[in-house]
Amino acid sequence: MPDQASVLRRLVRQTQRESVRQTAPRPRLLVLSGALPGAGATTLAVNLAVALAEQGGGVVLADADTVRPAVRRLCEAPGGGSLADVWSGRQELAGILQPGPAGVLVAGGQRTSAAQEPYRKASHRRWLRQLGSLGPRVAWVLVDTGSAAGAAVQPFWRAADQVALVLTPESAAIVEAYARIKQAGGARRPVFGLIVNRAANRPAASRVHRCVSRSCRRFLGTRIAWWGYVREDPSVPAAEAAARPFAGSPPRGPAGRDVQVLAGRIAERFAVRARPARTANQDKKVKNSSGDQAVRGRYAW
Repeated sequence: MPDQASVLRRLVRQTQRESVRQTAPRPRLLVLSGALPGAGATTLAVNLAVALAEQGGGVVLADADTVRPAVRRLCEAPGGGSLADVWSGRQELAGILQPGPAGVLVAGGQRTSAAQEPYRKASHRRWLRQLGSLGPRVAWVLVDTGSAAGAAVQPFWRAADQVALVLTPESAAIVEAYARIKQAGGARRPVFGLIVNRAANRPAASRVHRCVSRSCRRFLGTRIAWWGYVREDPSVPAAEAAARPFAGSPPRGPAGRDVQVLAGRIAERFAVRARPARTANQDKKVKNSSGDQAVRGRYAW
């Protein structure tokens, strides 16, 4: 029996031969970034991918953390190519996908030195174009950038439909979250949302969001969406050590339930449905409700 990744690769190549990329529905591109090392962005990315996959629709989880790539280990995905191979042109995205938990397809990462970081425009455009060939069989592409900052994450943030900053309730994480949103300013500021991880309860998480949101609204003139929170859960470290998602069905502990709620809210927010992909020229002509040029979902096929 061929594995799911092999089937997808065959279907992707068939789609490419039929030249239907311009009319196929495109996956939603969500980027998860940690405000500080240890915020839990990678763990949340893995478990959110599992929860979204169980709600229906194919999910690709891509590890774009070039400092501490860990998605493949947490998913117990077999070895193979990495996103670095796609960026360099050595392989296609469909060729590196490996089966992960709950049917999630994993694009592994690779540690890369600063001098070798493959974030040049041409290489980034290459893999973003290939995302288009995954639809309509893939509804979501989740990209984990770890706790990287600056030029290492900007191309992913600019291309995403939305960026989720993962932070903990500590003051240092709140300050760093604001700093990263500020650094991403300009005409093409990404659409940010917050996920408060390891929160004691909902009121504590809400206070963190209000603090960041108030500062961003006052000093940056931008709104920060509230995605949700994940409670502190002593069972999470054990699940990580065993490379076992805690958000599968049935969820293990309060953190697993919170991630499932978060996945439901994300699916409702984006209302995933088939819709034709826009070209870059079409995106330039579309206006959003505030009169600014559309900057959502900018990656073109």
